[in-house]
Amino acid sequence: YIVDGIQIAATDFALLNPNDIENVSVLKDAVAASMYGSRGGNGVIVVSTKRGRAGKPNLEIDAYTGWSVFPDFRDFKLMTANQKIDYELRRGGTSLSFYSAAEIDSMRKINTDWSKKLTRTGRTYSVNAAASGGSEKTRYYASMNYYKQDGTFINTGFDRLVGRINLSQDVDNFTFGANITGTYSMYNNTSEINAGINAPLNALQWANPYEQEFVPGSYNAAGNFIAGGSNLARPRITETGQPIGTTEMAWNWNKDKQVRIVASGNAEYRFPFLKGLSAKVVYGIDYNQDEIQAFVDRRTYTAGTNPRPLSGANANFRTSSFARDYTTTQRVTNTNSLNFNRKFDDHSIDVGVYYEYIEQKNTNFGSTVFLLQTPLQNESGATVNADLLPRIRGGASEGRLQSYFALATYGYKNRYFVNANFRRDGSSRFGADKRYANFGGIGISWVALDESFLQSWKNVFSDLKFKASYGTVGSQEGIGFYESQGIIGARLYNATAGLNQTSIANPDLQWENRKKFNVGIDYALFNGRLYGSLEYYRETTDNLFLPRELSRTTGFNTLSVNIGSVRNSGIEYSISGDVIRKRDLKLTLNANITYNKNEVVRLADKDSVISGFIIRAIGKPISSIYLVDYVGVNPANGEAQYRKRDGTITETFSLADRKIQGTSDPKFFGGFGFNLNYKGLALSAQFSYMLGTRVYNNERANLENPDYYYDNVNSDLLKEWQKNGDITKIPSPNSIFQYETTRFLENNSFLRLRNVAISYTVPTKITSKLKMSGITAYVSGTNLWTLTGYRGRDPEFPGASVTGAQYPALRTIQAGLRLNF
Repeated sequence: YIVDGIQIAATDFALLNPNDIENVSVLKDAVAASMYGSRGGNGVIVVSTKRGRAGKPNLEIDAYTGWSVFPDFRDFKLMTANQKIDYELRRGGTSLSFYSAAEIDSMRKINTDWSKKLTRTGRTYSVNAAASGGSEKTRYYASMNYYKQDGTFINTGFDRLVGRINLSQDVDNFTFGANITGTYSMYNNTSEINAGINAPLNALQWANPYEQEFVPGSYNAAGNFIAGGSNLARPRITETGQPIGTTEMAWNWNKDKQVRIVASGNAEYRFPFLKGLSAKVVYGIDYNQDEIQAFVDRRTYTAGTNPRPLSGANANFRTSSFARDYTTTQRVTNTNSLNFNRKFDDHSIDVGVYYEYIEQKNTNFGSTVFLLQTPLQNESGATVNADLLPRIRGGASEGRLQSYFALATYGYKNRYFVNANFRRDGSSRFGADKRYANFGGIGISWVALDESFLQSWKNVFSDLKFKASYGTVGSQEGIGFYESQGIIGARLYNATAGLNQTSIANPDLQWENRKKFNVGIDYALFNGRLYGSLEYYRETTDNLFLPRELSRTTGFNTLSVNIGSVRNSGIEYSISGDVIRKRDLKLTLNANITYNKNEVVRLADKDSVISGFIIRAIGKPISSIYLVDYVGVNPANGEAQYRKRDGTITETFSLADRKIQGTSDPKFFGGFGFNLNYKGLALSAQFSYMLGTRVYNNERANLENPDYYYDNVNSDLLKEWQKNGDITKIPSPNSIFQYETTRFLENNSFLRLRNVAISYTVPTKITSKLKMSGITAYVSGTNLWTLTGYRGRDPEFPGASVTGAQYPALRTIQAGLRLNF
């Protein structure tokens, strides 16, 4: 992600104020991305922010509010209190065996809906103000945005304040500019993407419906906790030991305060003695500071992971804790270039030579204190003694990237174009003899419609352009700063400080090398009313970064190596058309589709590498899912049945019968939509889709594991086999439960209404009387409808498995007003 010439982290793209964005370009082929070198190995998203223009100052104010809801499971439901009690009693009673029949009857009436207890309708508020203008010599753009979102999960939220200023100044042959963005944001969040028992997002579905939330207690005069009584253990868990999600969310908290500054300055000098020759310097910094705070109340389940004092009056008590961590990340980019562009009759040339240096430094320091004895939920509430010392941690890392490169474009008659580049990149991440590598590429394009022999086609085509490119680009992003050197860390052993090796050095680690080939056509027909593009691509990644399994005798599980080669090839097609194009009415339709084929071409020293239920095998997709075929249930005895490799059916589970069951990488993906405008009233909708992909639903597997029947489970278990002759897909609970089968493999292909919006712009004749240049009111919705066979909350997520604690894409409605002066 490149913003005004400065790289930012992909995770920080969401922190941009969308109102500041002028243009977004996606660069994928080797020549287009060559300016960004190794940073562009996976493609480049280039963002240009708004600039001031000469003329009358413009002021824009935009405000909106929105509502978001947390989606429910698709196609399966958890058990109700009656169902769960009956199921437990049938299975043996668990904790219910300690209750009388009358007590159990009273529990049947509880039926707590934990989803309603832990989620809510989230609210969003945003106010944005921007001013721009300037003269022929001086131009400015400034904006301020406040954004607040209350999460759909209780006690979560996000606040962000963003300010931006862009300035440019012309002085004779000089042009100076500055782009500065400052962001302050604060998160209140919870644990996500895990199967941990103390994650409230998991408690949402695991807590039994006959349990009730606990009302928080208070502190007495001595500063001790009162938790509805003297028992400190009872409120934190349910009868089965499951944490109570509302208790975890109410008494524990996690906050992340972030300050971010992205600033760049640029200066360009146009040499007077040679027209078209200029020198340019860009210097920028991306600085991020995080302060993360976490408080754990001793009454909660999470406190069970805290250490206890070795002795003393508090030795039998769980301890509260407070943690504070500071992290800073600083990336400095310096790009210097000498450029020449000129036109000579029918010829045009644009040449640039560059030197670029990027340095990144990361630091972190943190501490955790225990035995909080007062209501103060910070360090001042802790009692530190010899029995329980505070935990201190810290570290630092840094890396550098140095590049020399040249770019050139030649054009003839504004019809034939050749683009070429060559670069030499060096990275500190690799071994001493492997740090530098050479890359380059060439591209050609032809504006065919200007040819004399195609003049007769101008009544059909209004644009016709052919293009092709081939090149190489490196990548270093798949490894850490010190993978080639090995890492040594400090540790305490037998009360003595010392060092230990945490990873093995690999001095042969070198650049991933990506070879890219693209060929395509851009077209427009019928006076530009129908337009689009068709492109074929083929990309091969050599020296792929993958972990190699090591012998357990080494003391290390894996080593990062350049282990193989992967190829992606496919076709991208897009089409848009103005179905109706009149003065007061315009209707435009658009659609795009991408077909992608992924396959492993080479693996060092072996034909396949297995990691969990993912296999990387030559000739197969890199994210191939490797599971045993689940056939069903034997109606005679309730045992699960599996298909062996030879096609026969067995009740004996064996990992040797695993085979490839598809891939989590989609074969087809894309979108389609429309834009309708009529006399200031605009309606638009955009759909997205993904086809030919499969994922492992680990979240559902945990809810259908009969060994976990003491917590809430999927109501499908009510259909499990009970007696001879039962026809069902759910085995007897006495059948050994197996995870690595296709029973929990699901097709997560989907069609989603990504966005729909309606707006009305007040006519100019009215706004001019109000001395305004524009008034627009709008309403929009996001993720309002999804069609899928996936049985989880959200079919769209990275990776081949949804582990658990998933915070899904939310259904959101927003309404706002935009004013221009």
